[in-house]
Amino acid sequence: MNDFDFILVAAAVSKTTNYNYIHDYLPLITALVTFILTSVFSIVKDHQRSKKDSRVIFNIERKRIPYHIEDQSYGWGRQLLDTRYDSDHEQYVEDYGNRYIVEHIVIKNITSKTACNVFIKVESSYQNELIKRNFLLPVISSDETIYIPTSLPGATFMTDEYLSVDYRTEGNERMRYIEKKIRLHKVQTLLESFFSRVSQTQNKKKVKKTSEKYKSTLYIYWLHFIRIPLFRYKDTDFFKWVHIK
Repeated sequence: MNDFDFILVAAAVSKTTNYNYIHDYLPLITALVTFILTSVFSIVKDHQRSKKDSRVIFNIERKRIPYHIEDQSYGWGRQLLDTRYDSDHEQYVEDYGNRYIVEHIVIKNITSKTACNVFIKVESSYQNELIKRNFLLPVISSDETIYIPTSLPGATFMTDEYLSVDYRTEGNERMRYIEKKIRLHKVQTLLESFFSRVSQTQNKKKVKKTSEKYKSTLYIYWLHFIRIPLFRYKDTDFFKWVHIK
């Protein structure tokens, strides 16, 4: 046997040995990879379920109620006051008592979970003046209600322009509720007919009409900075509800 034949035989033996090793350890490797993938999938699935179970949903309403909320007939919670206008409001309270009614944004936690690091941003307008208010709360507990007066002292009506509630859940998931007023421009074509001595013609005139609606959306944040709409709240015209106590 020359050197070349010896090399061929050695290569064949080595190839057979490697094949036997792969054949012997392939079931073990397959089981190990399957276990790792199953464990990772279970961890991710449990983490997603935990985040969903800890999500907090707020019910947002507007109410005209006394500036001084003296009992819990409207719901247990806290009233957030703007220190820039509080003293002026108090003067109206001294003059009119509970007859002094102001607009409130009412935010109620309707879940059994706690919202943490809550940042509330409110923008309202009155006679072309935009009023901005920011509030920060460490937590909003389960079934707690937050009352935010939006009226200026002595003002009977305010227009809500923007509302956002940014918070984190117990599962450290960031969520944000956004409600903003949008202006819809509808172009309508009006036909104006008139007669002339020569012929009857039609003159088309386009008139732009503007209407206003509120667009409400609840967002979640993937990786804490990519905003994804969780769901959008629908809106309709000519509709209201009345609370029955």
